[in-house]
Order: sequence, then C-alpha cells, then structure tokens
Amino acid sequence: MSGKSQRSLWALTFAVHLLTAAAVYADSAEVLPKGVSRLSVTGDIYLPVDTRYDPDGDRESVTTDYNTVLDDRIFPLFLPSGENLGRSIVDFEFEFYELFISYQYGITDRLTFGLIIPYFWYKTDLKEARVDASGATYGANPLFGTSPSEPPVLPCGAGGICTDDAATGFISDALEQPPYSYEPLDTWSDHGISDVELGFRYQYLANDTWKLAFTGGVRLPTGEVDDPDNLIDAELGRGATTVLFRFQNDYNGIERVSLNGTFKYELILPEDEVLRVLDDVNIPLAPVANMEKVERDIGDIFEIEISGEYEISELFSLSLLYRFSHKGKNTVQGNTPNMDYESLEDETDLESHVYIVGARYSTLEKYLKTETGIPFDLSLSYRDRFAGKNILDSAYISLDFDIYF
Repeated sequence: MSGKSQRSLWALTFAVHLLTAAAVYADSAEVLPKGVSRLSVTGDIYLPVDTRYDPDGDRESVTTDYNTVLDDRIFPLFLPSGENLGRSIVDFEFEFYELFISYQYGITDRLTFGLIIPYFWYKTDLKEARVDASGATYGANPLFGTSPSEPPVLPCGAGGICTDDAATGFISDALEQPPYSYEPLDTWSDHGISDVELGFRYQYLANDTWKLAFTGGVRLPTGEVDDPDNLIDAELGRGATTVLFRFQNDYNGIERVSLNGTFKYELILPEDEVLRVLDDVNIPLAPVANMEKVERDIGDIFEIEISGEYEISELFSLSLLYRFSHKGKNTVQGNTPNMDYESLEDETDLESHVYIVGARYSTLEKYLKTETGIPFDLSLSYRDRFAGKNILDSAYISLDFDIYF
C-alpha cells in the first residue's frame, strides 16, 4: 500500500462531504415567518463508489494508486536499486451513508436561524489485498531475525522466498512494524457526528418577481479527522473551522416555475493537523519518523448552483439542479528541514460538476388554505457527479422530510 495512496484516499473521501455537505437549509431565498419552526431530516444513500476522476478529469479505478510494482521506490530500506518484491493487487470500494438533521426558526419575517447536525457512516470494503510475485527479483528471507547479519530480503534463487503467499505476508508485516507502523490492512468502517453547521438567512428583498437573501454561518470542526496510522480510513470531519457565505436569488416571474441562482463561498481557516509527510508525492509510504503536526490551510471552496422547480399541482413539483464546485489547493507548512511538505499539497485542488433531479410532495399550500392540518414537505432526489478532477465519481439517492410547526 502506498503513502501516495493514503494521501489520495484521504483527499478523495474527505471531498465526499466537503463538496456535498448540506447548507444551513435548502438553497433558496425563502425564509420562515416569525415564530415558525422547521425540522428537517435528510438521508443520502450512496451507490457503491469504485471510480474517481484523476487530475486530468478522466475516470479511473479508486485502487489505481494501490496497484503498483513494489520496488526500491516503495521500500528503499529493503531493496537495492532496480529490484522488486512483485506487484500489489488490491481491490476495494467505498460505501457512504449520510444523515442531516436540521432545525430552523423564524426570528422575524425576514431573518431565520438554522442548525445542522450531520451523522455519517463510512466504510472501505477491502475485497482483495495480495502480492503477485511472478515478476519479483527479491523475496522474504526465512532466516531474518535469527541473527543481526540476516537481511529481511534476499534475491530469488539465493535464499529469498518468491511466492505470492510469502510476499503478501512479508509486505503485511513490513507495513505493521517499524519504520512504518501502520495499522493492519483490513476492511475499515466508522460512524459519528461530522462537522456541525449553524447560521442565519436574511431576506433583503421580496416582491412578486424576486426574492433575494444572504446566508451566513460557520461550520465547526466537531467530526473525527484522519488517522495517519491507517492507510484506508476516511475522516468524518474537516478538522478546521469554516465561515460560510451564500447569496440566494429566486426568480418567480414565470407561472408555476421557480428559478434559483445561488453563489457560495466557504472560507476555511488554517488549522494544525498531525500527518505523515511524504518524501515525494511519487514515493508511496511515509515512516513514523515523518509524522509531524503541520499547519494546514485547506483550499477555500467556491460554488455556483442553478436550479428550477416546476409546480405540477398544489401538491407535486419536479426540480432540476446543476452545481459547479471548485476547491483551491491546500498549503502546508512545517518546521522540519528537508521535509517535502509539497507532497501534502499536490492533487488537493478539486473540481466537481453534479446534477440533481427531484420530486417533491408538499402540503404547505393546502395548509395555508386550511385544507389540511399537517404542513410538511417530502422530497426524493437523485444526485450524480458527471465530471470532476481529483474527486470521487459518486452518486446517491436522497430522501428529505420537512415538518413545520
């Protein structure tokens, strides 16, 4: 397994919730009337994720960086120049389930307060992890450890055991022991609260044609961050405080049609994080000696959303949304001479293009006419990322329920 793979895996899975986390509430310029509350529960069920977009925007397997020749670039402490232990064969996929519980309250007819508590379930399902030693030139030394003079590996045909099983066992042991000391490579899963959001929305213009609003808020680093000793984990939180800015613009000048254009900016504040600093972005593993608390400034995020909703009747409507997201490159600073901190910056700029199609059932209009006693919305949608860079190729089905009181 590679340190580059670890960095790429962290960046990609981190981007799942970085670029899909819910806003303070659904993006429109609508606000709640004074004294009215809304409780929302949104669940996102991702389809299994096994592909990603590379820096050029091309699709590739999420295991691309994990399937490589295990040569002296990977294990410079064990192997002479030009030699190898075989090729790693790795297969896994990601599973994500996300739940957003949010509450909003109308402070005035133009000002609404909002809170979001996200809870995530993440899993890396490891289906295969072995070594193909058919092309190996070196293998495990069965006498290693019996005396100080015995090296860990020997040439094939000169004492080295160059079989698939021996190579797989040797690599597993090598990763779990010094100088690397990673946790055992196995299926990983975790769940917990992600980064909590709170903020407000102020509607500064409302007439028959236009509704314009500004949403401001903060996302707090309440979620668990990446474990530098685990090669295939995904962090539940960002580890940094984020200031949120949203500008919502609704146009209602067409009968039965609502159009929205929303502009978003997320200012991510610098934070300190314990990471393994790679010697080079192309050298996969980082020893424990390279672990350091660095100052990381995660690149800010800019998004544009364009959406439309068509009201079929008082109860039913259909919607379509396009979202473009761009995240800037991370910057990392440390205090150790000759450390290549740029290796933690490469391929951290992200780009995402998604569409969302949805259907909504709402009793609000009938409630306002006193034809029903329970005001609520029920929405079902499908989100697909159809293009991007340095990000997972993911899709999910979302179910949302809102009740007003």
